[in-house]
Amino acid sequence: MIEIRNEQEIFDNPLFMDRITLLMRKILSDHKAEKYSVSLLFCDNSTIEKLNSLYRGKNTPTDVLSFSLIEGETLEDFSQIALEGEDGEIYEMLGDVVISTEKAKTQALENNFSWEEEIANLVIHGTLHLLGYDHERGPEDEKIMFEKQDSYLEWFLSQYPEYQAKANESSLSESPSKT
Repeated sequence: MIEIRNEQEIFDNPLFMDRITLLMRKILSDHKAEKYSVSLLFCDNSTIEKLNSLYRGKNTPTDVLSFSLIEGETLEDFSQIALEGEDGEIYEMLGDVVISTEKAKTQALENNFSWEEEIANLVIHGTLHLLGYDHERGPEDEKIMFEKQDSYLEWFLSQYPEYQAKANESSLSESPSKT
């Protein structure tokens, strides 16, 4: 179950949100975690800076934060918190991903990405962290995580090529295009 909360009026695009949900479902399914619940929050720099300060001791906005509820080494080790989905199924809570749309917009410009491409990349990054990947554990873990991240972004852009920077150069002027 994927729950998206969007606190950014400028970032109001139901079709894009549906596609982000499909992306997250694919990642969870590929990791045999489709019975887990993930929440995704889109916020501003001020909100993510407060969270970054509170939980990481860093007084600066960041692009994405992940809050895993897994306390073991694998998904099988965790079975404490569960929710009932709209479909009547029980979903164990995997965790939360928080993304600053302001920071994403800045990074998209710096990296020559479309806003949608950057948001998708951050969603992938945050979701992989929830699944136990951690690029800060060392070079080998970093390589594994970023290869997976690149692979999922490539898949997403193959499904929705209109989100590639060259196909959508004007998307950064306002908000993600409503395609």
